[in-house]
Amino acid sequence: MATYQRFPFRVIMASITERNLIDPESGFGELYRLLAHMTGDTLFTNQIVEANRFCKPFLLSLFPDFEEAQKHLPELDRMIREYESEGVAVDTWVYIAAQLCGTKPDAEFSVPSLPLDSGWVSLDPFSKLEKMIAEGRVIMEIYLDTTEEC
Repeated sequence: MATYQRFPFRVIMASITERNLIDPESGFGELYRLLAHMTGDTLFTNQIVEANRFCKPFLLSLFPDFEEAQKHLPELDRMIREYESEGVAVDTWVYIAAQLCGTKPDAEFSVPSLPLDSGWVSLDPFSKLEKMIAEGRVIMEIYLDTTEEC
């Protein structure tokens, strides 16, 4: 049975557009929370892109009006390049996108968890690493000097 949680418009749009529309004050935690809620998984950073691409069609089926904003992604990309402040460009675009989608930029929407038969396969990062090694992928080790203070 699906459970529901509420998420801000800009977080749902960040997932749908695959653009950084996240409010700097709340950070990427909201996007993690959305995708973890939908997949029912505890996601690691390296799983976010995969989870997002998996959840995107479900979000578009829930919010078909949000597809309208997709058509304006070139405008967002242009605004980000041309505005002095990326934050102002993103906030302006989110405001325009909300109008195009028939909502308000600060609106929140109820999002269900995915059905158990959705096809999402939880794969812990260590199993994924083992698979990558078995495929002959190059894995680089990086050592960090943790003796110095940042």
